[in-house]
Amino acid sequence: MENKPANAELGCLIQILPIDGVPNYHTISHCTFKNFPGAGGDYGNEPIRIGLGVLSNFPSRSIVEYCYFYNTGLADSESISIKSEENVIRHNVFDNNVGAMLVFRNGDRNIAYSNMFIRGSGGVRVKEANNILIFNNYFDGSESSIKNNAAGFDFEEPNLKNINFIHNTFINGTVDFDVLLVNKADVSINFINNIFYKNDTGNLFFSSNKKANLKFTEAATFEGNLFDTSDATIVAEKNTLQQKSNLVGKKSEFVKMSDGSFSLSEKSAAINSASTNIPVLLSIIGIDNFFSLEKDVNGNSRPTTKNMDIGSQEYSDNPVTGLKYLNEKRGPSYINCANIVIG
Repeated sequence: MENKPANAELGCLIQILPIDGVPNYHTISHCTFKNFPGAGGDYGNEPIRIGLGVLSNFPSRSIVEYCYFYNTGLADSESISIKSEENVIRHNVFDNNVGAMLVFRNGDRNIAYSNMFIRGSGGVRVKEANNILIFNNYFDGSESSIKNNAAGFDFEEPNLKNINFIHNTFINGTVDFDVLLVNKADVSINFINNIFYKNDTGNLFFSSNKKANLKFTEAATFEGNLFDTSDATIVAEKNTLQQKSNLVGKKSEFVKMSDGSFSLSEKSAAINSASTNIPVLLSIIGIDNFFSLEKDVNGNSRPTTKNMDIGSQEYSDNPVTGLKYLNEKRGPSYINCANIVIG
């Protein structure tokens, strides 16, 4: 699905409507969405919408997997818009998908895992939602703008309860806390066992309303994360972060793989350093195959007898060529999505 004309009738390409008491159990798999024109922002031509605001308290239990999103940000700022409950987004590639994000807009108990956001693509944004699980994802190169961060929050009371980012890898990406750096709110946002690597200038965490009066540690809980960055804000809170087993100023020691992704080297501070204090994960009836952290983003087993590694990948002395799912066949045969190289 590509090149929907900007002057065509506005609306998402795929719309799933949940029904009260009757979960959909739909699967969108191995589809390609490319080159959607438009004005950007909330233009209205998002590729996939699951639910509607007025139906957001109904469980859809739909899966989006092994799909490829390329340059859809001018069609809408949401490449996938979740407006229902109990959906799973997994093993998708968001490539050069600047200005568009995977958005948990409305609806609780949703999951995103083992997705790849590369070449400046927007990552994950959470708005009127609670009990969200985001794990094993790889974010590379998102920009510091309101609709294009590695992670972002649009706070509308009384939401953002139990939002969990666990075992993700953030490469030169930013996190937008919206008003949460300015005004204290009753939220529960947890970052656990993530790698934050940033070798360029600018803040890792910021507020899209241009203010940052509160410490970011008052907007979220951080435990077992590795902060490989010279961001002065994080360095200033080093002592507070270290109280929760966070590593500040330690080196990720990445090795660049043949597909341009970064894997841990044997010298990485992330190895065997993850916190074991992980909240109970979500469980969704009728959807299998994911409910634990026993495997990493590449499907490799994590240890059970020692601490896991921080980030989306476990260290291996015989690593794969990069991100396993990056070059899986996606879409119809005439679309060549093979041999994606980051950078």
